[in-house]
Amino acid sequence: MLYLNKGGVSMSFNALLLQSVAKELSQFLIGARVEKVHQPENSTITIELRLPGENHYLLLSTHPELGRIHLTDNRFENPLSPSGFCMLLRKHLEKYRFDSISAIPLERIVRLDFSREEDFGRTRNKKSLVLEIMGRHSNLILLDDNGIIIDSLNRIDETKSRVRQILPKLKYTLPPAQKKEDPKNITEEKLAWYLSLADLTQLPRVLVKNIAGLSPDLAHQLLAAVEDPKNATTLLKALHDLINLADQGLLVPKIDNDQLIFYPNGEGSVNAVLDRFYTNAFYSDKLKHGKQHLLSTLNVHLEKVEKKLSLRNDALEKALSAEEYRKKGDLLTASLYQLEKGANKAHVPDYYEEGQPLVVIELDPRLTPNENAQSYYKRYAKARSALKNLDTLLAETESEFNYLSEMKGLIEAAKDLADLAALHDELVKEGWLAQKKIKSVTKQKSKDPTSGPRHYLSPSGIEIVVGRNNKQNDLIRRQSSGDYWWFHTQKIPGAHVILKSSNPEEDDLLTAANLAALFSRGSEDSLVIVDSARVKHVRKPTGAKPGFVLYDNERTYMIKPDLNLLDKLQTP
Repeated sequence: MLYLNKGGVSMSFNALLLQSVAKELSQFLIGARVEKVHQPENSTITIELRLPGENHYLLLSTHPELGRIHLTDNRFENPLSPSGFCMLLRKHLEKYRFDSISAIPLERIVRLDFSREEDFGRTRNKKSLVLEIMGRHSNLILLDDNGIIIDSLNRIDETKSRVRQILPKLKYTLPPAQKKEDPKNITEEKLAWYLSLADLTQLPRVLVKNIAGLSPDLAHQLLAAVEDPKNATTLLKALHDLINLADQGLLVPKIDNDQLIFYPNGEGSVNAVLDRFYTNAFYSDKLKHGKQHLLSTLNVHLEKVEKKLSLRNDALEKALSAEEYRKKGDLLTASLYQLEKGANKAHVPDYYEEGQPLVVIELDPRLTPNENAQSYYKRYAKARSALKNLDTLLAETESEFNYLSEMKGLIEAAKDLADLAALHDELVKEGWLAQKKIKSVTKQKSKDPTSGPRHYLSPSGIEIVVGRNNKQNDLIRRQSSGDYWWFHTQKIPGAHVILKSSNPEEDDLLTAANLAALFSRGSEDSLVIVDSARVKHVRKPTGAKPGFVLYDNERTYMIKPDLNLLDKLQTP
């Protein structure tokens, strides 16, 4: 039984994995020439390496959660103005030869050595690049041929660390060694003793604390790979098998449920697997933070609009009492002969009610009875005037609130950066955000590289179109035949979906309904209600916000979202 790390995606770039990556890189990159250095992100450096007839792109990241090194097929968008550190790397590494790569045993530290012949081959200028993958303390350090620090991505002075400074002109030293057991030399007896220290639930923590090279997820999987986790003999053999694979560059994990799985060992290129895994993790991280940024801004607007809505509802409630003001003015006028100045209240007969019961009317003692009556007439006139504008203002505010609530749901349901960029652009065009383009981050190879509507094929080959934002939702509906089928989740924000057929099969209808559920805020719910109608029965009221429609003659589907559907569907 395989143990998967609870609590989210496992992204640990452990020491054994680093060993395997370094071994594989050394097998086919040695001798390559550095063509170009880029820094697409603050924590990311890419090095273009040239071999005869082919180019490779090496990625080095100091991201606190996604720190890593591997070859990548992604082509990142780079800033117009490179950073100072990027310029420094270009100065010292471009046109240099890639000589070697070595991982510090049982540490998440890797060293890359470069050289260039100078003075017509009489001397050889050497430089080294050290990547330390240490969570929030990760760093990338450039060294000269004497091991002196030229500079680093993150400078560490005495205010940040009294133990070890990373500053130009200082001698580079490795981080202090951790007092852990070398897994190659640990005895069965010693391992058995560690295993005796805790129950099964605490064993991963014990192994990570005492044995070098292990990450929490790797420890979990190591224990799950043996029949009896408390058996030191079988556990030590499994550990040694893992180390031997890493030493040969053959430790190739598999990707399963957003996890790097080491048991059983995978096949192929470890760099290719890591590129796929960390690319997805990287974009998931960008999507998460992009959502948080947009939602934080949107929530500010929502709070303001909600407050405005409350105030206008209060004003409407007061305005609706206008007739009561007029009635009080009439009753006071009819009884002026009975009233005297200075009274706080008037007890007058209600001529509008059968039997003319006495009613109490509040008075301003500073005013005469007639002035009090005129005061109520003025309040009546003011309320009536306000009512004329309030109906319009309240409708506008309600429309704004509903629109922002819809956009919030769509942002939460966004599946990728293209979705988020489309929603961002709509909010800019609608005046809710300042003009600031979301960085697409990379020219990622994907099935859907644009920010236009999504396109899929139903089981029978019918095209299905899915809007990424409300502007697109309106567009795909307007451009569709009246006999095509329209889909949208009932009462929750989501994308509009068009099935481009007048006579589809039931499987086609269910597929389109499932897509509407998947691209909605209810995508992770166990059951989602989706309405469908022919396009001709869907209409947009005059002056309505983008994406808002009314419809009739609908069909309703109870959909259990198929989270694997997108992997099954083909695209046109």
